[in-house]
Amino acid sequence: MKLFEAPAGRVLEVYPEDAPDVVDDATVLSCPIYYSNNEIEPVETDQMQTAFLMKITAMEPWYNMAVGKRQRTTVGASGIDLESIGDFIYAFVKGTEPENPRQDISLVSTLKLAVEDLKAYYSEGDTSQPGRETISSQALKDWFWNETTAGKVLLE
Repeated sequence: MKLFEAPAGRVLEVYPEDAPDVVDDATVLSCPIYYSNNEIEPVETDQMQTAFLMKITAMEPWYNMAVGKRQRTTVGASGIDLESIGDFIYAFVKGTEPENPRQDISLVSTLKLAVEDLKAYYSEGDTSQPGRETISSQALKDWFWNETTAGKVLLE
């Protein structure tokens, strides 16, 4: 507000404090996973599948960090290991019916649980990243469905 009270032509003030020290480039934190609003266009199914499986693998360090911090996870209801879950889900995108890895529930129920596991895997991994620990559930949902290859695959 004092800016508007300054004499005409004088809007800068001199402050006795020094500017903060520049952070050494080696100490800057950054996310090793690049999330683009347009990660991949679903032009070729094989390209989408490759990107989908690569992104699942790329999320693993963050997911492992989350499990280490929290000492728990909600991933695992489907009974499908994380190395196989992408192929299982993607089989439906290709229009094929994979073998049901669970004999106690229907294939549709296994698919639903696999999708829930995938969403939990991404959510837990994302919220373990610096600055994302307190993200709102709405922002997390928007990120997953609008900005990830996994969200695009599930919408397919």
